[in-house]
Amino acid sequence: MNDIPAGIGHNSGWGAPPEAEAAAPVVKYEVKYPGQPETEEPEAFRLRRNAEIQHWLAAKPILETAKSNEMDLRNKVTITLFPSPKKGTQRYDIGGGYNVKLIHGITYTLGDKDATREDGSKKPIREQIEELEKKIIAEVGEVGRIYVDRLIKWKPELSATDYEKLDPKDPVESVVAVMISEFVTTKPASPQLTFEEPKEK
Repeated sequence: MNDIPAGIGHNSGWGAPPEAEAAAPVVKYEVKYPGQPETEEPEAFRLRRNAEIQHWLAAKPILETAKSNEMDLRNKVTITLFPSPKKGTQRYDIGGGYNVKLIHGITYTLGDKDATREDGSKKPIREQIEELEKKIIAEVGEVGRIYVDRLIKWKPELSATDYEKLDPKDPVESVVAVMISEFVTTKPASPQLTFEEPKEK
């Protein structure tokens, strides 16, 4: 999409420069749009809003194309310079002190995200790995537990859904919430924006 539909405006004004805003007296306008600052005239806000949306929509396909091209070229250069890469860091000298450095790694993933139980329900990764641990110990004895503990690592993960459902009025849940909150660090996630067009009637 190159332009914002005419129904919501497509001008690209950005409002007055910072110097002019600093020099102008603060005037409060009637707020007519959601999110419009009280000190910004409605039409100026509309123009700025629409310009920002249009710039965002125009940048999205450019970003996706650039990411795809970069990955394709990165793979081509890797195959050309390092046809048989070894795990770790290696360099290709192209002269004049310039090098192309490759960090080659291998990703290991435990479990099958598409695995199902006999009844057809999805089998969680943790359940799969716990079954594997039991099989190893059953096969080689208790010594297997040493290898299980050494090879399989569990990363603690907070269930945000259940955490947010804890009732501050409940005597037990309120205590649990306070104790867990001491170990929780929060930060805003990247905004997920989607531009929706009017549905056809």
